[in-house]
Amino acid sequence: MPIFGTDFNNILDLKTDQAYTGYFTTAKKNRFVREATNKAIEFKVATNDRIQVQDDLFGIFKTNATFTPTSNTLDLIPGGAGMTDYHHVMNVKAQYIMPLGVNITSATATTPIRITLAGEVNLRNGEAVQIASVNAQANGTRYVKRLRNDLFELYSDKYLITPIVGVTAFSGTGLINRIIYNDAYDMKSNRKFSNLNAPSVYDPYYEIANTVMKIYPIDLTCTQITMDYVSIPVYIDVTNASTDLLTIYSERFIYFIADETARLMAMSMRDDNLMIQSQSEITNQP
Repeated sequence: MPIFGTDFNNILDLKTDQAYTGYFTTAKKNRFVREATNKAIEFKVATNDRIQVQDDLFGIFKTNATFTPTSNTLDLIPGGAGMTDYHHVMNVKAQYIMPLGVNITSATATTPIRITLAGEVNLRNGEAVQIASVNAQANGTRYVKRLRNDLFELYSDKYLITPIVGVTAFSGTGLINRIIYNDAYDMKSNRKFSNLNAPSVYDPYYEIANTVMKIYPIDLTCTQITMDYVSIPVYIDVTNASTDLLTIYSERFIYFIADETARLMAMSMRDDNLMIQSQSEITNQP
């Protein structure tokens, strides 16, 4: 059975026993609901594990979303050029493309393609590389299987199951770079000034300030960010009879928002009994 904004309004009336609901206009009620939704989301993010948060916020919880930063920054302003629906970050991965210092001198027309490098490198089996200036089959993001320190086979997956099919042989100067993609952590100010704790491409960090997300190390180019995050909430309109709230939030969370709304309404009316009852419901919410 769906739950619409009008149903939420009825739930709210029941929770407040309609004692003071008559004193609130629809616009004022919606303002309380909006504030309660923001508080409820922050409470869930702060006090529950990520699976619980995803369960309750499945309609606005985004996973594995990729973004391209500009000069290691990502704009977080709603409607801006970067991340247009940002509300709260959960985790971040940062990608850096680092030169290996050698070129590709040849590529075979076999399956899988074998590439020969001008010198030895320390690539491991299953490591991701970026190849360019070879041919249409070899170019792109590839995964390597090491035969020698200067000879590698190319695959399309890190498990080395699907080989890259060679069509034309190549000899010349091709480009190969290492792709480094690691979890980034929240930057604390002391790391900016500590050589021992300085961020690196293998240990990247991020900070949020001045309406942007910055990725460190800042002096090397971050080429891609992958994030799990909470997007801008869908706010409940108590007059809406068409949007099913169960397509956005869990039923448990809808009732949680109702409890928080009732608490805020009770605070505004100085109704201690209603406030205590609502707080008890919030505390007992799983």
